[in-house]
Amino acid sequence: MNCGIVLSFLMAFIPTQLSTTSHTETPEINATDVAPPTSAVTEVGNAFRKKYPESFLKSTINRFWNGSVGVDMTLTFRNQESVPSSTTAVQVIKDSLNARETSLDILPTSIIANTDRQNN
Repeated sequence: MNCGIVLSFLMAFIPTQLSTTSHTETPEINATDVAPPTSAVTEVGNAFRKKYPESFLKSTINRFWNGSVGVDMTLTFRNQESVPSSTTAVQVIKDSLNARETSLDILPTSIIANTDRQNN
């Protein structure tokens, strides 16, 4: 059974789709409301694929939320044993940012991971 961990972070850019639509009535923006930024899925996925080449399967955007652009994303792994701890998941992204392996403008202090591992 595939298992996952939820990763959340703020990106400093605002996609044009978000800036042209008023979302004042809704405190969060669903991923289905805006075309998912392919670069976020690809670049976060690349960081985890590099660290976990045998067990990382995919990253999926769950939702966007207010902030610069807040993102909740599920990282899916082959099995429970291969799901990293929340601390390790956060560090994978921070290491990718520090090594300039991603062009995403993620605010490092905003990165958190859900400690509850989820079955997908």
